[in-house]
Amino acid sequence: MFSLINVIKDILRFIYYRFFNKLFYTNKLEVNYNISEEDNSIFKEIQQNGYSIIDNFISKDECNSIIQEIDLFCDNRFDEVTLFEGFDNRIYGLDKASTKVNSFLNNERLVNILGKYAENKKLTFSFTLGQKTIFKEKNPGSGLGWHIDHTVLKYPKALVYLVDVNKDNGPFQYIKGTNKLINKILIRLKNNYNFDKGKFTNHQVEEIIKKNNCNLKTFCLKAGTLILFDGNGIHRGSPLNLDKRYSLTNYYYFSTTGGNNFPMIRK
Repeated sequence: MFSLINVIKDILRFIYYRFFNKLFYTNKLEVNYNISEEDNSIFKEIQQNGYSIIDNFISKDECNSIIQEIDLFCDNRFDEVTLFEGFDNRIYGLDKASTKVNSFLNNERLVNILGKYAENKKLTFSFTLGQKTIFKEKNPGSGLGWHIDHTVLKYPKALVYLVDVNKDNGPFQYIKGTNKLINKILIRLKNNYNFDKGKFTNHQVEEIIKKNNCNLKTFCLKAGTLILFDGNGIHRGSPLNLDKRYSLTNYYYFSTTGGNNFPMIRK
C-alpha cells in the first residue's frame, strides 16, 4: 500500500511538472536550442542513461590553472569556502571570480545540449561549484552519499574533472537509467523505497541494483573529461580512499526557481 501511494504521488508530480506547470507558466519561457548531429547523440544518451561523457573538454593547462585558483581560495578566502565534514571544500559561485570558470559555465554548447534536455525551457539561473575533496577517514564522498537532486523535475548538470580520477580518489557514480520516471516507479514497487527523502544508504543502493537489474557506472576518467548528467537520477561522489579530487560542477536552472539557497562567494 505504501509503495502504491508513493507511485501515485510520483505520477501526479509528473503530470504537474510536465503538463499543468508547462501550460500555465513555462510555455512562456521556451527557447529553441539548436544542437549539432553529434550533440544530438549526446542528448539522447542523457535521456536514455542519465549521463554522457565528452573527452578532453578542458585542456590540462586550463585544469592546472583552475586548480591554482581553487587552492588560492581555500588558502586566502577560506571564510567563503563551505567545508563539509572536514574533507569537502566547496566554493559556490566560483564563476564570479574566475574568467576561465565563467567561460565553462556559459559554454554555448553545454547550455544548448542541457537546455534541450530540459525540454527547451529558458535558462533562468546558473552557477559553478568549485570543489576540492581531500581524503579523510570514513568520509562519505562528495554529496555526502547516494542521493537525487529532485524527485521528478529534470536537473541537468555538467561536471568536469580537473585531475585524473581513479577508483581511490572519489570517482562520480551513477545508477544508469534512474533518471526515468518509469524506473523510479519500478524501484518503488520492488524495493518500497521513498524517493521523497532524496537520500539512500549503501544497502538500499545494493538492493536497487540487485532487484531491478540496474547497472552502476563509475566514472574513472582523465583530467579535462566532462560528464553531463541529470541529477534526478541516483548518484554520488564515492568516498576517497586516498589523495584528493578537484572538480567543477555547473548547476543549471531552466525555468525553475533554485540556487539562491547556496552560500555564494562575493565577487
